[in-house]
Amino acid sequence: MSLSLLPYLAGLAISLLALKGLAMLAGARVRWAHLFQLHRDQQGGVQSLSFVLTFPVFVMVMMFIVQLSQMMIGQIEVEYGAFAAARSAIVWIPARLAEEGELENQIGTYTQISADTGDDGTFSVYRINPTGPKYRRIHFAAAMACMAASPSRFTGIGLDHPGMEGLPSLQKAYFAMAPSQRTNTRVEPRLQNKLAYALDRTGVRIDVWHKAEEPPLAYWEVSPYLAEFQPNEIGWQDQLHVTVEHHLALLPGPARILLGQSRVDRASRSGNGSSSGNDSQSNDPQGGTQQSLSEEEFGGGSQSTGGNQSTGGNPSSSSFAQRIQGYHGVYTYPLQASVRLNNEGEKPAYPYYQDLSGDLPFQDFSRYPRLPSMNEREFFP
Repeated sequence: MSLSLLPYLAGLAISLLALKGLAMLAGARVRWAHLFQLHRDQQGGVQSLSFVLTFPVFVMVMMFIVQLSQMMIGQIEVEYGAFAAARSAIVWIPARLAEEGELENQIGTYTQISADTGDDGTFSVYRINPTGPKYRRIHFAAAMACMAASPSRFTGIGLDHPGMEGLPSLQKAYFAMAPSQRTNTRVEPRLQNKLAYALDRTGVRIDVWHKAEEPPLAYWEVSPYLAEFQPNEIGWQDQLHVTVEHHLALLPGPARILLGQSRVDRASRSGNGSSSGNDSQSNDPQGGTQQSLSEEEFGGGSQSTGGNQSTGGNPSSSSFAQRIQGYHGVYTYPLQASVRLNNEGEKPAYPYYQDLSGDLPFQDFSRYPRLPSMNEREFFP
């Protein structure tokens, strides 16, 4: 069991103890024989009063338990998404995408964020900028894994993301696994809403840990070795630390209560009795002022420490309520997980060109209109 789930289990245990305390406070006792006489009972006004007083609190605790259970499931999905993104990274980064300008071990652009970082101080850390065809495919792998934790209802997120081109393939695969659902008209909109939300509310951060004893990742432009190493190329055995963050959609009830408490806390800290305008805009689910998941939204700009670990989504954190956000009418909470894998990018003697032309897999032209192939336009924005 992942250690990242322990705070949620602790929260569930505390909630169950709270329910037991409420039941004892209300004087409730298990009497199955009296259950069938409840509709004829004209006494027990004191018991009814205690029930009325404790029932709202009981419902709130139950809603909190349900929310914690959903967050545990969401954390598992995000950790799976981190594994999916890391596996996608070690496959796509060594690939040769000549048509899109990225050859073996080349991926977008990167920036050195620290030097000599690590347990033994022998690594330099480079952060991949979220651009390029390989990065977009890695992001798509993470979004696909987080679809299970995404809401099925329409959340107001537009369907114009180019990653939605994969929707026909998803629908075709779903109906292949569940043929009895072909006549269910609600399946396709649900898959559509899940994919749109996952693409918009899932972020991927890739850090490359490069051995310090090896030459730094720099382009020297020394003839006749101009083709040996490119400016956007990483080491063929560098460590890839992939962090995935997904903004989990929360239940409206508990999230609204926690968000209200968060606003009160921010107002008390500001000293003026009211929250700032920026806080009101960023947390108003009807305002829709937030943009797509960006580096600023990604964990507050925290650096991934690598390993298979969760670096966010801890309900025991003092900032739990402060991290709840509103986006397109949905209350969200960021969950985060990291995975570390090694790049296996030894360049082959005979280069293999990854062909990205042709139609999408599972494409059924009798059911869906033809979509542009990946060499006709970028698969992601």
